Amino acid sequence: MPKNADICRMLFSALPDHYFKCNYCNTVRRQLPCSGYGNLISHLRDKHPDYEADYLAHASSLTGNIHSFGFVSTKVDNPTSRSMSRLKPVSSKTLQKYLAATTRAVEKDFARAIPPIFGVMYDD
Repeated sequence: MPKNADICRMLFSALPDHYFKCNYCNTVRRQLPCSGYGNLISHLRDKHPDYEADYLAHASSLTGNIHSFGFVSTKVDNPTSRSMSRLKPVSSKTLQKYLAATTRAVEKDFARAIPPIFGVMYDD
């Protein structure tokens, strides 16, 4: 079962002052951040009963893009890929170890740089 937050992020467009516009019917609904997503989900249940199927179809189409490139470990362990590289061979376990370490280091840098309370604004 998908999270209500994920469903609402995809099926509603955020407007200023805690308003959201339904991407199906352009109805504007108010949803305060402290009250969850109940108001928006109830709109979807009442007016657009197949919203879950639409969400799942859209979400599954996005994951196809990731799988089309393959995972890093399959490329690293593939002899054909190795023959095309001038780098020294590295095992997929070593690569995953250093990718995880790099991710943790970047997350720590972000945590230091970003204030405890901040906002993100998207411009269409």
